[in-house]
Amino acid sequence: MVGALTVVEANLEWYRIAIAEIQDVRWTGEGNLKSKKHTIFYSGGQRHEWGVRFIVSNEYLPYIKRFEPYSDKQCYIQLECKHMNLILINCYAPTEDKQQGGKEAF
Repeated sequence: MVGALTVVEANLEWYRIAIAEIQDVRWTGEGNLKSKKHTIFYSGGQRHEWGVRFIVSNEYLPYIKRFEPYSDKQCYIQLECKHMNLILINCYAPTEDKQQGGKEAF
């Protein structure tokens, strides 16, 4: 996973993307992980399936006021902006190849 994360971070820097949402991470638990230039906020379950995360440039960390992991399929971050607060929601939706019950529950 470290190699894949390095590639993602390099692409974020190349395209000057400050915040990215990524699904299907497959990390367990929840929390954050800081690298040299980015912080990863992640939400996963007990097993290595699904999982969602945000990758935030460290220069924007002072504006992150809250990270809320709901489950291995949903989380959000709250950013403090100049005139309002902004909430970004990251949600993992079932794809067409999944069972119908899972899609209906979503």
